[in-house]
Amino acid sequence: MNYGPEYGEDQAPAYFILNLSAGYDFPLGDCCRSALLKAGLEIVLDRNYFTYANWNNPPRKRRSIFINPKANYLK
Repeated sequence: MNYGPEYGEDQAPAYFILNLSAGYDFPLGDCCRSALLKAGLEIVLDRNYFTYANWNNPPRKRRSIFINPKANYLK
């Protein structure tokens, strides 16, 4: 990718991001209702990194976890 020094961007070193997630769909009895539970871990390796488009190279977010519940109610 190209960066623009005139916009405060500079070249960033290469980086690798590893995210993991898994989910399970729970049926709720009839054919059209279910609940989905998804959980994951972002930035598994917990390394500092920045992108070329960030002015002054602030570090990006570190390791985080998430849990997403979702319910489907179709008739």
